[in-house]
Amino acid sequence: DGGSITTTISGWMLTAGLIRLTLDGEGTAHGRFTDDTITYMLARPHERPPHPVFFRQDGETRAARLPPDLLDQWAGRFVAQLAAPSAELMTTGSGIVLRDVATGSQAWTETDGQGVTVHQHG
Repeated sequence: DGGSITTTISGWMLTAGLIRLTLDGEGTAHGRFTDDTITYMLARPHERPPHPVFFRQDGETRAARLPPDLLDQWAGRFVAQLAAPSAELMTTGSGIVLRDVATGSQAWTETDGQGVTVHQHG
């Protein structure tokens, strides 16, 4: 009781959060992320698998609701990583690509004179 765990939570978008948990008398751990921006090199078993050449798949298209440059920020990338833990973030000359290695789903952005378009498949 009252013991603590301090560990990182990270993923393939290469951001990590430091969390500190305290164990209560019921055997449940409670805690919060610290406000530190940290990064760690992934161990080989945790590294993303080699990926094939990216080929865009047809799918749904819509206007972006949020600017894709949120993924340039540590907090935006960390939150996206929590929502899609098996997704890999890639950038191209024309935008950002998220490819989920577990499901094969993909999303990518494209900027035109009107704004940003999101393409989704899977």
